[in-house]
Amino acid sequence: MVETCLRIDETGDRAAVARPFLRAMVWQEEDDDDRIQGLVNTLRDDGSTSVVKERAARQIAEYCDDWDEENKTRVRRSGGIDALLRLADRIEIFEPSLEKFVALALWRLSRIPEKNRTAILNGGGVEPLVRLVDVGRSDDAREGATAALVNLMGFRTQEICALVIDVGGLTPLVRLAQEATTDGAKIAAAMALKLIAEHENFKNCVRDAGGIGALCSLVMSEDATARIREEAAWALSYLVQKNAENKRALGAVKGVFSALLSIVEANNNENAQTVIANSGVTILCRVLKGRRKSDTAAAVSTAGEDEDFQDDNNDSLKAAAAAALIPLAENNEPVKVAIYNQGVVPCFSRLLNASDDKIKELATVMLCILTGVRARDGEPSSKPTLCRSSSLS
Repeated sequence: MVETCLRIDETGDRAAVARPFLRAMVWQEEDDDDRIQGLVNTLRDDGSTSVVKERAARQIAEYCDDWDEENKTRVRRSGGIDALLRLADRIEIFEPSLEKFVALALWRLSRIPEKNRTAILNGGGVEPLVRLVDVGRSDDAREGATAALVNLMGFRTQEICALVIDVGGLTPLVRLAQEATTDGAKIAAAMALKLIAEHENFKNCVRDAGGIGALCSLVMSEDATARIREEAAWALSYLVQKNAENKRALGAVKGVFSALLSIVEANNNENAQTVIANSGVTILCRVLKGRRKSDTAAAVSTAGEDEDFQDDNNDSLKAAAAAALIPLAENNEPVKVAIYNQGVVPCFSRLLNASDDKIKELATVMLCILTGVRARDGEPSSKPTLCRSSSLS
């Protein structure tokens, strides 16, 4: 054990000086190793009660908080990842409170370092995590497991997405998007579906599992945060890219959304549009326009068409909606008209002033698509301004 360190004293001579605090640091490291190993042994011990295991899992999760790579490495070297995965694989036999900390620890371990993600994958971690998403008895547990899957899918995207589908992970993820009551669980579910939807081979799988309806529900939810709606809108944008069946499925979403869409469309000024059949387009246009302000007569009488909507959505959320609308509108005149009739051209024009070049590009492409579209009354629309300012050739 190191008990001293060298320093240069005031005379210039090298001197060995006792440093009690250095000894304390070394002892602390050894204590941490011993503590973590003891916690891992508790997780492995079949004789330990659920309460004792919960306490150990909670402490391991605390050791792995934030970006503490050193402690996360200690947990891996102590066999903690395998012990946690073993618990996740048979989580039903334990008390519900344990699963939350098992999922939280695996989520934090999957962030950094890369060797931890490799260890989770090599330990067959995808299936136990999917199991937690499927049978978890709390949104916290299901969120943690889903977030860990997101970290793994971002690590080796297509390979892990395929594995998630192979072990039956799509249905639990879609169900989480539909049933989650916490913002974190909704975000995690939308992010997972987004990563899967990016790949051409998996788009139909997401649709067949009910993913389009679940994602539309998140986009439409009146109490959803901008982050939830943004992730869901991006997932929809990937699902409809180069996929005619998914475009039709998105366009067919209606009925369950009618009441919410009516809130957006009804009681507006004299130019208000009725709910169109293609409610998938309406959903995404709603994201661009923002939530309605008060529908009182005073508010309507004093506000113009643009002012009647409170623009509470950030530019990145609007860009996600635009990305979903573009492939729907390309070479599809009825959809172009439907988008134009929603009154979103000014929204796209405003996005040309965004600081993000990607957002500007999306807005420019959409404005170019809408150029020359005839409005519902048969009159040609005015050409969107600034379309020629695009950097696209």
